[in-house]
Amino acid sequence: WSKVIKGIHNLHGKPAQHICKKTLPGVWSRVAGVQDELKKFGIDIDEVIIKKIGSGDETMFWLDKWIGGSTLKDSFSEAYKLEGHKHCKISNRLKHGTMNWEWKSTPRTVDQISEINMLTTTVPDYQIIEGRDKWRCTLSSDGVFHVDAFRFKIDCWNIPSMETHLRWIHVIPVNGTCSIWRANLDRIPTASALLNLGIQLESPLCT
Repeated sequence: WSKVIKGIHNLHGKPAQHICKKTLPGVWSRVAGVQDELKKFGIDIDEVIIKKIGSGDETMFWLDKWIGGSTLKDSFSEAYKLEGHKHCKISNRLKHGTMNWEWKSTPRTVDQISEINMLTTTVPDYQIIEGRDKWRCTLSSDGVFHVDAFRFKIDCWNIPSMETHLRWIHVIPVNGTCSIWRANLDRIPTASALLNLGIQLESPLCT
């Protein structure tokens, strides 16, 4: 299915972030908008869905987020300008713990030399293992994306914290106890509460 989507939308050889742009036409702009909606519940897709590097054959060295919190293109913009192959893979640049650069011109400026030296000393420390590159979901214990894991995260975000515990007494009717519980959470649909939610009333006064 992944190959079909990539073929239809011409995504081969493009970074994963390309598909999550709101400027793309059709359904993908709405898919990209989900990221903003999830942030309202404390879920950042870039932190929840991460790339687990294997051989590095399927992850772009400069354009994918695989080391640190941003792409190497953004973190080392001056060095990126010298790159001869912008869409190169990790395996093209990092081989047996050493860097294999292909610059289109000789680094000359202080910023270019400084960034290349920093890349040369930090990137080789990253451990490359055997196997394919995979996406991993940090919300699941097995690393696989599960809808229920996202649902649980959203539900936990929606549950308000209570400074005091409500004691449930069996002799009090359940409806009455639930009303007290909702009042303690400020979930009673009073006129003022409805106004705070943006619900227009004919009058804020009780009738």
